[in-house]
Amino acid sequence: MAMNRAQFENLASTKTIGSASGTMMDKFGPMYEPFLGTGISDLHYAYFDFSNDKKLTGEAKGYGAAGKIGVTFQASQTLSLGATYHSATKLSDLKTDNAVMKMAVVMGGNEVPMTLTGKMTVKDFQWPSTMGFGGAWQATDSVMIAADVKRINWSGVMKNFTMVFEADNSAANQQTPLAGTALEATLYQNWEDQTVMALGAAWAVKQGVALRIGYNHASNPIPEKYLNALFPAIVEDHVTFGAGFSERSSSIDLSVTKALEAESTNPGGGSLPAVTSKHSQLSWQLAYSYRF
Repeated sequence: MAMNRAQFENLASTKTIGSASGTMMDKFGPMYEPFLGTGISDLHYAYFDFSNDKKLTGEAKGYGAAGKIGVTFQASQTLSLGATYHSATKLSDLKTDNAVMKMAVVMGGNEVPMTLTGKMTVKDFQWPSTMGFGGAWQATDSVMIAADVKRINWSGVMKNFTMVFEADNSAANQQTPLAGTALEATLYQNWEDQTVMALGAAWAVKQGVALRIGYNHASNPIPEKYLNALFPAIVEDHVTFGAGFSERSSSIDLSVTKALEAESTNPGGGSLPAVTSKHSQLSWQLAYSYRF
């Protein structure tokens, strides 16, 4: 999470895109000249880092549960229908002891870097409940066509994003006046619920070989006013391709998904400049299955 001066000052005072509070703000405010303090004339950036280089897990971890239930109905020999519900998650706060906060402030006309180590907590970050229904039609012996509609209830979980950074009292931190302080930062989200429509087809080329293609479309759930590069979920269209190879009790399936590039602009306002985000994505999966 990175903030420039305008974003930091908005969180601390104007509070239109979020809010910032805590003992770190209590210490920093009297030193920050734009807040009528003394000593720090400018802030170039504040950067929070609690990432790692692992592909499957992040640095901040939590534990919890969710539930999913579904039903299928064979309406006819060629038509099957289905419905599913996935509950919102119930996760603990995500925590790590290996977080870093970096700041670049201007003191006496010189840029002075500050680095603080400490704990990071992401509070009440949940995945939304989802409802969906659809059907699959065996159009011919070799062609199946499927369609799904899914409703994702983002508004129930993505109202705010809140994190707390607690600077420790290490020897390095003692070189700054912010050792042992804490900062709670909240970014307003106010995401809207999203409807996703998907259409796909599978073609059995021959015994044991299938090709698949699909497309889905959804609205952008993020209001432009709250668009932030941390959460670039603005993609509206995906194209998918796949292939499956099966023999006796084993099968291999490959899928490729292309999220078509989307663009959205946060208009800013006041001291906040307009910011445009673009996002596209390419992902693939390879799965081996053995049935016994």
